[in-house]
Amino acid sequence: MTLASIHSPQLTNLKLWTVGDYHRLSELGLLDRQERTELIAGQITLMAAKGTPHVTALHLLANILRDRLGNQALIRT
Repeated sequence: MTLASIHSPQLTNLKLWTVGDYHRLSELGLLDRQERTELIAGQITLMAAKGTPHVTALHLLANILRDRLGNQALIRT
């Protein structure tokens, strides 16, 4: 038994979606177009909003990578 199994419920009856299923659900209007969703490992999840903390962290990380990598890589945000 792992720590993750202690804190995570066993979801034995979980339906995992395929990319095709996900696109079909969207085409049928079953996914709310106002909600940003993504398919991760067969599960449809709500995407986190790109608010100020997200944007700040992204820019700080990009600056660190630019400092360390110089011209070896193109860092875009």
